[in-house]
Amino acid sequence: MKRTTVIFAALFAVSVSSISIASAAMTMDAKDGMRGCTMQSESIQQKIVRLEKEINKGSSKYSSKELAGMKANLADANATLGSITDDTQYQR
Repeated sequence: MKRTTVIFAALFAVSVSSISIASAAMTMDAKDGMRGCTMQSESIQQKIVRLEKEINKGSSKYSSKELAGMKANLADANATLGSITDDTQYQR
């Protein structure tokens, strides 16, 4: 009986520690977590609008490297939308 109790206690301790490790790994801070969820659930059209708004803020808010990255993402989103809709208007 005592041996069974010790085994169950050890299994419980291992499972609780592994759960806390997993939850710590999945925890994101509020800003990045919310932004990540939003970006994953947005449509291609919403992504294009969001990127255009951010690019229009220009160098007063972003570095040239960040702007170049956003412009590349915008071109990719436009190409994706163009390939889906088969419309050459979006392929820049």
